[in-house]
Amino acid sequence: MDLKFKKEYCVVVTVLIKYKEKYLFDRNLQPIQGVLQYKERIEDCAQRLVKESYNQDISNLEFMGIGESFGRDYDHAHNFVLIAEVDDLSDETSYTLVEEGNYPDEWLPFIKAEDFDFYEYRNVEPNSLTSKDMSYTIMEGHELTFRVSALIRSDKGILFDDAHNLVGGRQMLNETIYQALEREVKEETGYDIDDSYFIGIAEDIVELPEFHKTVHYVNLVFEVSGDFSEPAASSVLWITEDEIEDINMGMVEVKQIIQSM
Repeated sequence: MDLKFKKEYCVVVTVLIKYKEKYLFDRNLQPIQGVLQYKERIEDCAQRLVKESYNQDISNLEFMGIGESFGRDYDHAHNFVLIAEVDDLSDETSYTLVEEGNYPDEWLPFIKAEDFDFYEYRNVEPNSLTSKDMSYTIMEGHELTFRVSALIRSDKGILFDDAHNLVGGRQMLNETIYQALEREVKEETGYDIDDSYFIGIAEDIVELPEFHKTVHYVNLVFEVSGDFSEPAASSVLWITEDEIEDINMGMVEVKQIIQSM
């Protein structure tokens, strides 16, 4: 089932195919694009789209960035952009090699990027949209939630909420990713963020039997800096990094990101 909810919200995956240092586009100078499916990992979606559209296997796959759009094809959309290297040209596709000088302007920032980055495209201002959590029912007992998480670190350890999740929560339809991060940290801790650094995408499928549902989480994780010397709100607690191994986190990939740092 596609993670597309009428004209309101969609999770898009874009794959720029690279062959011998050049890129392939269709006759309209568009890359491969598709919609992420329920319980599908972003990298698996990229593999599927390349196989379906280009009939080749990927030899190397790299995340290049996230495009966040407002008021274009959907009220709000997240577009995960990857570069896929292939070893062969396919005879069974409409995609062809394009000379560097003819690359479409929209995709040049991703092609030329040296590091993962975020991009915004606005036909409307985010605050003109309905204020609504980005949590959608796919069918009875199955949901998608798009959320942000903040790794807040001090000499006391890392800050968690009372459910052993990193501070954070659902992004809202009428805000950007960074606005969601600042809001969630402020609401849950009282702290203001000075700066943030993106550290990973966690894709967890979490069974919640007490609520009779399964949730597909797409979770953007940031390490944030600020003045964390004052006591935080009572709903959060500091856990030392040595103790993290023993805590039970439903979002396993978030835990893996923390432990890999």
